[in-house]
Amino acid sequence: FSKNSLEYYKAGYNLNYYHPLVKSFLAHLKADVNYGNGYGRYDGSLPFFKNYYSGGMGSVRGFETNELGPKDSNGDAFGGNFGLDGSAGIVLPSFISDTVRTTLFVDAGNVYQTDSAEKHYGIKLNELRYSTGIEVDWRSPIALLNFSLATPIHKRSGDDTAVFQFTIGS
Repeated sequence: FSKNSLEYYKAGYNLNYYHPLVKSFLAHLKADVNYGNGYGRYDGSLPFFKNYYSGGMGSVRGFETNELGPKDSNGDAFGGNFGLDGSAGIVLPSFISDTVRTTLFVDAGNVYQTDSAEKHYGIKLNELRYSTGIEVDWRSPIALLNFSLATPIHKRSGDDTAVFQFTIGS
């Protein structure tokens, strides 16, 4: 490494598991665990642009994208070096088309700053956010379209929520 290089590491684990239930119903479990930290002259923190974020379609639906976790003095999320997200869902049989999939889900997750040069925040599981809802995925001729209706079932003051969310091509 050169004298000006960033000294940090990141590691993560992703699980996507589908299991047949009765008839054409499927169980879907998803989990993401991510950790990173700095070393050397960056000991104790990741560079701010390498932080993990949570909230939104890729993690905890029903919350605004990247809005969970530690916040700055303006109330804006700044991410953290440890991320934990999980989802349990039931994929319903499709009576419309084999290109449409509907899932009932419960999500949980948050991001934490486990160590910092300024403060030690730590991981508090009682700070996990939860949501529940329904997602419809359509494999259209143009791209994959995902639509979600979700409601938070455990939120904190200052959390930004989003009942309807969608993504294109993911």
